[in-house]
Amino acid sequence: MSGAILLFAVFWSGIVMLGARYGGWGELAKLYTGPPKMAGEVCTFCSARLRWFFGYSRCLTITVSPQGIHMRPMLAFRIGHPPLLIPWNAVLERRDRSLTLFPRLDLTIRSADQSRPVTIAFQGKRLVETLRRHAPGPASG
Repeated sequence: MSGAILLFAVFWSGIVMLGARYGGWGELAKLYTGPPKMAGEVCTFCSARLRWFFGYSRCLTITVSPQGIHMRPMLAFRIGHPPLLIPWNAVLERRDRSLTLFPRLDLTIRSADQSRPVTIAFQGKRLVETLRRHAPGPASG
């Protein structure tokens, strides 16, 4: 039994670390590692999608403040995922991709690899409305 638990823990850790590496979180962490917590407007159980098929469905705590966007995954997803604090001046593009019942706001973020910015697709009504109020610049759609 304990061997199965250990095997699952190793397997899970590997999957979560691969997600951080190939999804873009690790690349953003090179420039934007933030504090464990931050003051601001907090949205819990948030969803966002990064590169490829790497998504974080209802497992992020996102705090929006004048300093930027603070993102922290739930405990089970923190391996290879340090908290991020993305300053507003790192947002290269803002795109509203909302459909009537599915609010979505895409923010393209400057990354460590200048030729490959990371686009984060934020999902959920409360989070998208909060980001719209704080994100700089007009949204293109």
